[in-house]
Amino acid sequence: MDTRTNFSSAFRSNLSFQPLLRVWKEIAANDLDAASATCREMIDRFSEHPELLEEIEDYKLLDQ
Repeated sequence: MDTRTNFSSAFRSNLSFQPLLRVWKEIAANDLDAASATCREMIDRFSEHPELLEEIEDYKLLDQ
């Protein structure tokens, strides 16, 4: 019996960028330095891909 298969099916994990985006939004709101501009740019890039704003269950989405 392949225990790796049983292990992977026993645990499900989802990926969410929401915590990271919240921090970026806080930094971007300061509008003080290059970090603010960088965070705004990253937020804009994520906004171009709404599928990344939701919880990700299928990691194949990240290969696109």
